[in-house]
Amino acid sequence: MTLWDVTGHGSLHPNTRALDHQGRHDPLGRFAHLLPECGLKVGILTDLSQRTLLREWLGRLSKSTIDLVLPPYSDPTGYASEGIRCHLAAGYLQVQERLRTVGPHDVIIDLRDRRDIVRARVWRSMFLDLRPGGLYIVDRRTARRPDPRLATWLDSLDARRSDDREYLDAVEDIAVNRQVVILTKRGVHLPKLTSAKVNGILPKRDGGVQLRLLSALDAGTFSPSSRDFSGAVGAAFGEDVTYPRIYLRCYAGDVVWSPPGLIMANYCVLPGSTGVDPASMTRNQPPQAGFVRVEEIQPTNEISGVAYSVDVPPGLDIARTVSEVASRLWGWDIAKARFPDLKAVYTSRGLEHDDLLIAMLTAYGIDPSEIVGVQECVKVEALISADAVWGDGADTFAHPEVKIPWHRISAGLADRSGPGSPPRHKRVLINPRASGQPESVIQLLQANGFAVIVPEECALPELAAVVRQAEVVAGRGMSAMTAFMPDCPQTYVVVGSDPLGHRRATIHAALAGGAVHHLGHTTAPGQADTASERDEADQLVLERELSDVLQLL
Repeated sequence: MTLWDVTGHGSLHPNTRALDHQGRHDPLGRFAHLLPECGLKVGILTDLSQRTLLREWLGRLSKSTIDLVLPPYSDPTGYASEGIRCHLAAGYLQVQERLRTVGPHDVIIDLRDRRDIVRARVWRSMFLDLRPGGLYIVDRRTARRPDPRLATWLDSLDARRSDDREYLDAVEDIAVNRQVVILTKRGVHLPKLTSAKVNGILPKRDGGVQLRLLSALDAGTFSPSSRDFSGAVGAAFGEDVTYPRIYLRCYAGDVVWSPPGLIMANYCVLPGSTGVDPASMTRNQPPQAGFVRVEEIQPTNEISGVAYSVDVPPGLDIARTVSEVASRLWGWDIAKARFPDLKAVYTSRGLEHDDLLIAMLTAYGIDPSEIVGVQECVKVEALISADAVWGDGADTFAHPEVKIPWHRISAGLADRSGPGSPPRHKRVLINPRASGQPESVIQLLQANGFAVIVPEECALPELAAVVRQAEVVAGRGMSAMTAFMPDCPQTYVVVGSDPLGHRRATIHAALAGGAVHHLGHTTAPGQADTASERDEADQLVLERELSDVLQLL
């Protein structure tokens, strides 16, 4: 009897234990009590060379639900006839997708003959998909040369990295003998489904929540009708704007809405969830496959009827908030016609935030009695979620449909601007507190006839009126001002933004049919020796660019 004492190999993980092998027919040895023989949901990864070991495991788990993942060239007929659910997958990314689609699992067993580095990669891609207390088992009898370091995968993880820290924290226990490595999982980790994946994954997972597609907007491309004077910056994005297929979905069943904006069903985080804390998200292979760690899911209340999500991410300024809300309202009328008792639901984040959302929703035509702010974890009988028709991220896009809610909100706000509405300005600079311009830029624009508007200091109807009446609108990212789409084309001036801000402004101008100018190109490296010289040079460039723009207006 041989012991593999992995603690003798310098394991960093404090809960690693060595086990002896007792009994030829049970590779788990004295750890067998952790794996009940019935009532489990088990995923098994294998290939055609491991039939004997596979039969041993299938015999031990004959009263459990088995998802068997085989290579793509396999014939699963024999196993399927025994009631085993079979899936074909080529690489570990396909394996991850196949098991995630039918998860979550209580146990995952890797029987494939692979190098340790490959097994470690597969473990990393699958481990967080397990339920709390779940087991990840590697059968070492399949390896041609068992490596003692197979049990010390965690040694290669760096506790200083947030992704690795998540995996270190998620391992409750490691147990090893000559034949198996067993890792016990702790904590609840929910895969964060994207809009592209949720239609295929959610209906097949445990949990009982059903997905219905209520409507969809087709994918397509439109050519901007605007004039872009951005030079090389604009040319890098091309002329056409491509947008994906957009869905309006209804999740029927016990959906959980938890602050700060997580929407959960079938052990998943659904598209439209806004409160994902970057510190609580880890990333698998590939990087876009994210998880959200949830400490506790215990709804304290319930929203009866059907809810429509109008939530926005926390920490946005007024400009981004306006764009986010408007981009998800396109499906409200469709849902309202089907569900007359529909309620607009959002995560309450303070009086200023709530007042802004309510002002927008009521301007759109939603009755105040139909608007619900959530401050606690609640259960929702059914939830309707609309994909955004404005994508304000790395893949910025816009669907032409976004103009409809923009116009509708603008018209609703215009009806509220009474005799006390602000004076008209031909040129305005929208200057939010959180992302305002340097004082030198403000003074330069003021000297050229721009009125400075701080959105947080204006009521929403006043802000809409100011933007709607202006002929030239300047700002950093152009989100808020063009959300109040004017009746006639405007000229937009983007000042000191990054490439994403330029992209956002270009698309806004394309929808509005106006012209867009980009100012604030900084000096190239080597053109100035000191910070003060660079600032002075940048100021001169900005003044020259602004002078050129003013001549074109």
